[in-house]
Amino acid sequence: MKVEHRVVVEATADRVQAFLDDIQKAAKCVPGVEEVVPLKDGWYEGRVGIKFGPLGMKFAGKAKL
Repeated sequence: MKVEHRVVVEATADRVQAFLDDIQKAAKCVPGVEEVVPLKDGWYEGRVGIKFGPLGMKFAGKAKL
């Protein structure tokens, strides 16, 4: 499955990059993200909930960015 969404942001590239580098702020823009917790050395732990029609799923995991 491929999900794609595009938006136009009227801001400088530097300002957008600074926002995206703040993982906790940027995560608030992603539908379904329930929590993002910074760990050590660039690792984050988080939870996301996704719903497709009658199916609802929740995932938890760690990622290094």
